[in-house]
Amino acid sequence: MKKLTRIIKGFVFIALVNITYADTPLTPIQYVRGEPVFSSPYLGERSDFESFDLIINISDVDQSLRLLEQMQDAEKRLKKRGYTMPSQPTIDLSGSIIVSATVDQEFGKSKYNESFALDEVELDVFTRINEWAMAFFEISYSSSAIPNPQETLGVSNRKLDNSRFYLKQGFITLGNLNRFPLYVVGGQIFVPFGTKSTSLVSGPFTGGLTDTKQRALLIGFKHGNSMLNYNAAVYGFNSSYRGGKNDGGAKIGINFSKSGFSASVSGGVISNIFEAEIFQNNGDTFSGFAIFDEKEKPQSRKIGLTAFASIGYKNVTLQGEFFTVGSALPKEFFSNGDGGRVKPRAFHVEMASENKFHTIPSLFAIGYGESAKAQSLEQAKRKIYASVTIEPIKSTLFGIEYSRTRDYAKGSKAKTWGYDSTTEKGALVDVTGTGDWKNAINIFFGYFF
Repeated sequence: MKKLTRIIKGFVFIALVNITYADTPLTPIQYVRGEPVFSSPYLGERSDFESFDLIINISDVDQSLRLLEQMQDAEKRLKKRGYTMPSQPTIDLSGSIIVSATVDQEFGKSKYNESFALDEVELDVFTRINEWAMAFFEISYSSSAIPNPQETLGVSNRKLDNSRFYLKQGFITLGNLNRFPLYVVGGQIFVPFGTKSTSLVSGPFTGGLTDTKQRALLIGFKHGNSMLNYNAAVYGFNSSYRGGKNDGGAKIGINFSKSGFSASVSGGVISNIFEAEIFQNNGDTFSGFAIFDEKEKPQSRKIGLTAFASIGYKNVTLQGEFFTVGSALPKEFFSNGDGGRVKPRAFHVEMASENKFHTIPSLFAIGYGESAKAQSLEQAKRKIYASVTIEPIKSTLFGIEYSRTRDYAKGSKAKTWGYDSTTEKGALVDVTGTGDWKNAINIFFGYFF
C-alpha cells in the first residue's frame, strides 16, 4: 500500500488569497497579509478525476522536475488570462490518509492471514520563494517498530506504539523552465533511477529494486514544448558506506504528445546499485548492508541500469520498465546454490484505462512482473496484478487489488548475506525456493487534500 502515492501525488491549497475560479469573472489576485497558503487549485480549475490528479500524485522520482513543470504550466495559463505569476512567496499544502485491509498468504502455506492497517499519513509542503527558487519537504508516517530508548526491553509489539513521523524528502530547487532549460536540486531526494510509475495499488514489480534515496546534488535539463520535449539529469552523492567515496548517476528521457496520443522513453544508470534501498535496508533474511560494519560490505561498485517506455491513446496507457545490473554481483555476498555468481534482472508491464462508471471516475489496471537470477535478493519469480480504483466522493479514493505471486522453483537454492545473531556478524545463509503460488487481496480507502 505504501506505493499508492505513486498514483496520487497532488497539491490542493488553503486559501488566504483571492484566486478566481474558471466559471467566475476574472479579478486581480489580491493578498491578505504575509505569504499566501493555497487550498484551491492554483488557477481555479479542477479536473473530473480530481483525486487522481492531485500534486500528492507525483512520483517520488523526479519530483523536482514535475513541480517545475507545474509552475511552468501555471505561468503560461496565467499569461493567457492577462496576469503574471505572484511575486510574493507562496506555500502549498497537500496530504493523504490511507487505511487498508489485506488478506494474503505465505509461500508454502495454505492459511490466509488478515490484517487492517493505517498505511499512510503524509503532509507535503511546497513553497515557491520567487520565480527562480522553490523548496519542498514531505513528512510521512511509518508503522515500523520503535526501539525502547533504554534498549533493555526491545521493541513494542502493540501497533499503537509503532508510529513515528520522519522526513521522507526535503530539497531546494533553483530554476525556471520558462526562462532557462537548466535547473539545480539539492537535498534528500529519490534520485532518478527507475520511474516507479504505476496505476496499480501496490506499485510496479521493479520498484523495489530501483528505489534509491540519497542526500544528493542534481543538475537537470529540459527543453521543448508540450508536444515534444527532452529531459536529462546527472546527480552525485556521498557513498553510504564506502568511506565517504562518491557515487552518482544519470538519466535521459523523451516525451511526445499530440491529438490524444502520447509516448515516453527514458533510461537511467547509477554507478553503484548497492546504494539502492533493497541493498541497504530491506528487512528480510538479507537485512541490508546498513546494519553491517565496514568490513562486511562490498567495497567495489556494481552499475545498475533501467529503461522505461510508455504509449497511450486517450484514456488507455501501456507501459513497461526493465532493470538489470551491469555485471554479476560479488559471490561472497550473493550467489546461486553452487556458489556461482548471479546477475539479477527484472521487468514490469502494465495497462491502465481511465473511465467513468455512472459519473464516478474509475481507473482499471492489470500488470505482470518477472525476475531472473534474483532469488538471492529474495525477490519473487513472477507476479500478476489486477486493480480497480474509483473516486466515490471528491478527494477520496477506494480501491481493490488482487495479486498472484510465484516463488522460484521448488528446491532451488541461492545464498544471500544475512545476519548471524550468535556471532553478531554477517554470514551467508540459504534462500530456498518453494515453487508455490500465493494470493493476496488489498482493499484501501484514502482521503487526499
